[in-house]
Amino acid sequence: MAGLTGCVKDRVSDASVIVPKDPIDPGDRELIHYWDFNSGSLLNPGFTIGAGQIVTGDAYDDTEGTLLNSRRGSDSGKALRVRNPSTYMVIKAPTKGYKSPLLTFAVMRTSNGARENIIEYTTDGATFISDGITGKVVNVSTEWIVYSVDFAKIAAADDNPDFAIRFTFNVGNTNASGNNRYDNITIDALKIDSVPGEPVDTLTGNDSLIHYWNFNGTAVMDPAFTTGGAAMSYGAAFDPVNEGSVLNARNNDAAGNALRLRNPAADFFVKIPTTGFKDIKVKYVVMRTGNGARTNNIYYTLDGSNYINTGLEQSSYSVTESFVLEELDFSTIPGAGNNPDFGIKIVFSDGHDNTSGNNRYDNWTVEGKPL
Repeated sequence: MAGLTGCVKDRVSDASVIVPKDPIDPGDRELIHYWDFNSGSLLNPGFTIGAGQIVTGDAYDDTEGTLLNSRRGSDSGKALRVRNPSTYMVIKAPTKGYKSPLLTFAVMRTSNGARENIIEYTTDGATFISDGITGKVVNVSTEWIVYSVDFAKIAAADDNPDFAIRFTFNVGNTNASGNNRYDNITIDALKIDSVPGEPVDTLTGNDSLIHYWNFNGTAVMDPAFTTGGAAMSYGAAFDPVNEGSVLNARNNDAAGNALRLRNPAADFFVKIPTTGFKDIKVKYVVMRTGNGARTNNIYYTLDGSNYINTGLEQSSYSVTESFVLEELDFSTIPGAGNNPDFGIKIVFSDGHDNTSGNNRYDNWTVEGKPL
């Protein structure tokens, strides 16, 4: 993104200050992005509709969190700590299908941390401005305080895949020590009429989409939609390939990219918490190149560490050289539903140790019935 490099000088800002007060009530707005920083990759959201993400040019790690602005039953857990010398943090918050976004967050600093956060936004993914928002300076305290910034009057923020918010650090940000801390960052927005918000599985009627990967985003393994905590990992080389599929795609998503897992292959892990859902079904499309592994062997875990295939109607699938839709039905597996530790492991065989070749995946969905 343009304008994200360089150090901000210590100076007293003359811009309008955001007054700390109770967070703005989102009213009819729905949660579309949420970072509680308690699990997975620290900058990835615990919940997102449309691939929300945080980007920073500074050193960061986790520290103790807060319950202020907590959602979805999240505990205080961890917070994001952005260390000095500090420059910026960008919250990528796509609003496709939504309007009137509202940002709410809890923030504090250490004694040497930056004392001001300058809030700006972009509607084109490159140019950041503060036009139209009421106040843009957050005076950061050494105690947790919740702030809200309402973008309801910014028409260009509506239905915008490039919408993002930038925090620029100021006054104390060049110190050699100190940090700013953030927790429970939320984006709420109003659903635009006739545009679906949370994707719903139109193939199985009452089933709801729990997690979805279309592999079309910047970080190829990040889910396009998750109700919380979904993640993929692979112990060998992987990358996106611009030869995806529309099979099992949701929201009229384009074929776009697929995930390419390269040989020699390692195990492929898919973490898919099912908290609040039962009768779990997993679908994905898969193919291989000529030298790619010919067999996918399926295992699952109920505790996050031990993998078994007990009770699966089919645990091995042949992979062809064209995309095929596969379905894994866990509805009869005791413990698969309502389980924060549920996950899948794919072990490759029959060509997995070749020095070339790959398996390709697209449009992973995890569905279930709400409890």
